[in-house]
Amino acid sequence: MRQLILLMMLVLTMSGSAVADGFIIPRPMPWMPPRPAVDVKYHHVEVEINDPIALTRVDQVFVNPYHRDMEADYIFPLPEGATLSRFTAWLGGHKMEAELLDADQARKIYQDIVRQRKDPALLEYVGKGMYRMRIFPIPARGEVRIKIEYEQTLKSDNGTVEYLYPLNTEKYSGSNLEECKIDLKINSFENIGSVYCPTHEIKTERLNDRSLTASFFERNTRPNKDFILHFTRQNKDFGFHLLSYRQSGSDDGYFLGILSPPLESRRQGVDKNVIFILDSSGSMRGGKMRQAINALKFCLLGLNAGDDFAVIDYDDAVRPFRPELIKASENNIEAAMAFAEGLDASGGTDIYNALDTGCRMITSDGDPTYIIFLTDGLPTSG
Repeated sequence: MRQLILLMMLVLTMSGSAVADGFIIPRPMPWMPPRPAVDVKYHHVEVEINDPIALTRVDQVFVNPYHRDMEADYIFPLPEGATLSRFTAWLGGHKMEAELLDADQARKIYQDIVRQRKDPALLEYVGKGMYRMRIFPIPARGEVRIKIEYEQTLKSDNGTVEYLYPLNTEKYSGSNLEECKIDLKINSFENIGSVYCPTHEIKTERLNDRSLTASFFERNTRPNKDFILHFTRQNKDFGFHLLSYRQSGSDDGYFLGILSPPLESRRQGVDKNVIFILDSSGSMRGGKMRQAINALKFCLLGLNAGDDFAVIDYDDAVRPFRPELIKASENNIEAAMAFAEGLDASGGTDIYNALDTGCRMITSDGDPTYIIFLTDGLPTSG
């Protein structure tokens, strides 16, 4: 009969950013390659948010890719303030429940692992809440399944709530995952305004003013960044939420502003006019230009069939895509995105004439008009 040794530990000292994705690190054997890795077969996550409490259920299957039995450590870092309610492992058809060690033992064992492995990537987990499970043996070409459930209180900043689930630890998988999916159901005590996922492409469906679902799904993938989702609480006709960030010791900073129109107008599908003005001056060269083009394409794909739009490119000269507003048809949107992809950052920055050209395109058709101005804000000409 195969033996299964489970060693669980919980480090109670928690600080820093949230982490909560489990991964397996093989214990090296003489016959293994220099950096052995266990494959992740699938990674499924179900999240139920009853604002501000989030319940997360994780289901992972790991595969031993080698021709011999192996021993490994399963490491599961917890988000700050999270409470683990279930931890179950299946190996060789046997279901095993977790046991916990006291904090002092847990901290010492974890620090020993980091020192022995000398893996800088593991240092990000020092001092965070964590479970560790020693697994032996994982049969040759065999599987181990682990299910975890935990609760946490989500933090909000100026009415914007953030949920983070770290997928970055899947870099430890030896091969691509067959499936990776995250399903979320969100219920808020106030109307939900905007939903924004800056890290992954998601699908959303509004159930009512205070409930929605969101999902992310990929096959044959190896996630390399954490999953982050923001949603805003909206108790006014127009919701505006601002998130700011500045790195310690630096004067440079960033902000994200989210403006949410009334929910009623969104349901009615009000036609609108949108004028995009894109800075392609020399100061936009490199990453800023790519960000601006991607933002423009994202907005173009979000237009409705009844909308009208315009795209204006400028540096020290102003070049409209078309001389006036055009319908948001599929062909027009594709042509506008191709126009944007062909832009090259060079020349000066004539902000005045670019805005003047955009304002002259405003019509009196009765539809609301929006100007979206994409620039680094450094005028040098005009």
